[in-house]
Amino acid sequence: MRPELPMTLKYYFGTAVVATSALVASVTLGYVEDNAITLVSVALPLFLLGASAAWFLDALDRRLSELSRTATRLSANDPSVIAANTARDSVGQIARSLEGVENRMTELQARIDQQRAIVEHAPDAMWVYHVESGMLVDINQKFADLCGYSRDQMIGMTPAQLSAPFQGDGQQLEAFMASLIRRALDGERVVMPIKIITRAGVPADCELRAIRLPSLPGRTLVGGSMIDVGERLRGEQALAYRLSFEALISRLSTEMISLSSGSVDRGIRYALEEIGRFAQADRSYVFQFGEDGRTVSCTHEWCGDGIEPQHSRLQALSVDTFSWCVEHLRRGEVLHVPRVSELPAEARAEREEWQAEGIQSLLLVPMRTSLDVPGYVGFDWVRGEKRWPPELIFVLTIFGEMVSNLLSRQRVDSELEGQRAALEQSIGELTRSNSELQRFAYAASHDLQEPLRAISGFSDLLARRYKGKLDPTADEYLEFVREAVARMRSMIVNLLDYSRIESSPKPFERCDLNSIYRMALSNLHASIEELDAHLQCEPLPEVMGDASQLVQLLQNLIGNAIKFHGREQPQVAVTARLVNGEWRISVTDNGIGIEPGDTERVFEVFKRLHAADRYPGSGIGLSVCKRIIERHRGRIWAEPVGIGGGRGTTFHFTVPVLGGA
Repeated sequence: MRPELPMTLKYYFGTAVVATSALVASVTLGYVEDNAITLVSVALPLFLLGASAAWFLDALDRRLSELSRTATRLSANDPSVIAANTARDSVGQIARSLEGVENRMTELQARIDQQRAIVEHAPDAMWVYHVESGMLVDINQKFADLCGYSRDQMIGMTPAQLSAPFQGDGQQLEAFMASLIRRALDGERVVMPIKIITRAGVPADCELRAIRLPSLPGRTLVGGSMIDVGERLRGEQALAYRLSFEALISRLSTEMISLSSGSVDRGIRYALEEIGRFAQADRSYVFQFGEDGRTVSCTHEWCGDGIEPQHSRLQALSVDTFSWCVEHLRRGEVLHVPRVSELPAEARAEREEWQAEGIQSLLLVPMRTSLDVPGYVGFDWVRGEKRWPPELIFVLTIFGEMVSNLLSRQRVDSELEGQRAALEQSIGELTRSNSELQRFAYAASHDLQEPLRAISGFSDLLARRYKGKLDPTADEYLEFVREAVARMRSMIVNLLDYSRIESSPKPFERCDLNSIYRMALSNLHASIEELDAHLQCEPLPEVMGDASQLVQLLQNLIGNAIKFHGREQPQVAVTARLVNGEWRISVTDNGIGIEPGDTERVFEVFKRLHAADRYPGSGIGLSVCKRIIERHRGRIWAEPVGIGGGRGTTFHFTVPVLGGA
């Protein structure tokens, strides 16, 4: 091999050639002026740079040559090389350890990237706060979006730049942050409400969660999440508002139920004020349609402070003027107008009227009943516009129906009051009439019977002394007088019995109708024997009543059944049935019967359906029966249904069950 130049000379020579070429090129191109000072100032740095480059290249060349010789000895199994190789194994282990550390660092970085990706895609805003500097040091994109800034803008911001100066119940921001940091550093998982101010200057209600984060000594970090709870708070506030409104309506409804008729107007005005103030309305009112339905008038009104009343002006208005509004209300529809200026063209009259009154928004709720819409309840907003949610409008419809029911009750009470006055007047007249009837009965029992006895006595005297001495016509006339006197006496006695039913009542007591029946038969013994009547009776119940009047009742009914007999032998059946919680007693015969059209007339006083010469009597017996049953809180009626071969009639009467009402 031919000898090579020393390494250092070789590299220095090459560097000198490069430096000289660079100097000549600079002179040629005009970068260096042709004078000694300029040449020295350029050549000296080039020489130093070239010397440094030559030294570096020489050291690198020597290292490569040494490695080449080591490889040659290893291939020849040189012992010195084996020793050096052992040292190199230790270096390899160190290298492998370093490679393991590098792999762990790579894995750790991958996990950090994964956690970062999770934070970036989290639904909540995430943040990290440096306690010593008082600034944000890291956030995710959700936090930046919530505040309205970019991430770069927010790194380094302080809480004072992002939050409202006062938090919670008026707590200053500095005290709020101090409390949050202290609790987090004590290991507490802090959850606190916070109000931030976005970049657009809009306040936002949020919920802040914070914990202490692991960090290096001297570097204290607190981090956590933040979510916008404004929508939830608005929902909770809306729900609380609705519940408060429903509670108000419920309370007013309870109070109005107990109102007297004279307090209805005052109660409605009170309710209008309560709801008007709750709804922050400027005016609330009630309109009612006229009886003909062609006019509408304001009947009740409440106005807020500074609002002029319109009640006196809004009377007897023609519904044709506000046909659009009235048409909706009469269909039972709620008329919600958030902005009066935007009413449709067909509501031009309404828009002009309402704008003239200064109304910006209004709400009209129909007062619906089961039959029609007698009016409506209204709310006006003059100082601003108002939009009501549907759920509150629904609650107001309940209030409208409540007012409608209250006004209907007032009208009914007024009508009842008029009817009560008329009834009291009728009762007074009836009382006077009854008093006159009592006086008439007294006169009939004393004054009328005295001349009647005189007529009877003298007619009997004439009959004894002059019967047969006069012509036959005179004897016939005399007999007519005697019969008339007898009928008159019977009528007076029966009339007295009729008047005594209510005028001299006896207290009710426990009565066995079986005993009552036997007493009635005893009183009718002569008639039963004379006509050979056949009677049958089922077991009868015990009732509460006046025994003497009940005897008279059964005696009259059974006596009529025997008296109005036909050609067949008189048959009478008395039965008892429990129907609808009361006793129904029936007396059925096989007599001549009653025409269907006469079943009510037979109970009239002195009403006779047959000639007196054929069926004697005063025609007052069934009237007495009716008054007795009415006093015993029952009913009596006739039915043309008999027994046996005759047409017959059944008289039914009812009495309460023993122990019943």
